[in-house]
Amino acid sequence: MNHPRNQPLIGLDVDGVVADLVRSLLDKVHHRTGKQFHPENVRTFDLRKTLGDLWTVAQDILSEPGFARSLPPYPDAIAGVQRLRQLGRVVFVTTPYDRSPTWSHERALWLEQHTDTPRHDIVHLSDKTVFAGHVLIDDAPAQLEAWVATGRPAIRVVRPWNQQAPGHPAHNWDEIVTQAKHLLENAS
Repeated sequence: MNHPRNQPLIGLDVDGVVADLVRSLLDKVHHRTGKQFHPENVRTFDLRKTLGDLWTVAQDILSEPGFARSLPPYPDAIAGVQRLRQLGRVVFVTTPYDRSPTWSHERALWLEQHTDTPRHDIVHLSDKTVFAGHVLIDDAPAQLEAWVATGRPAIRVVRPWNQQAPGHPAHNWDEIVTQAKHLLENAS
């Protein structure tokens, strides 16, 4: 696929933005342990703090082959990705889970299946600030803080775990697309 050089680059996170990792993980923890947690009660991005001793169970689940590929997309996320593509080049900027030998490969397969994304528009980065994008759409407080510190705009997909994080807040995909359009139109 050929992309014009002057097309805006939109960095899009996956987990917590497009794919519902938290609900899937908490459901699997509940199934294995009987302990129930709800995504709306997760108040910190660090799931270790929410799960306590059950974090080891969660790590095992996250590391299992097939988990990353099994995640459901959030409602309206797939259509939202298509709408973002009308505004610029969407590059998925996703953090790898190093304990899983299949995570990055499964993530690419998931994105190809659900969003028809070619592999060259998927990057696996722990430090998303090295991505040369115009805007980042993310839910991770540390990623948002680091990105905004570079002077570039971010859209914070509002989740219970990121209420104090920087970035233009967006509660749903309509707001994500509207914010992206506004930020890209007003970029210097």
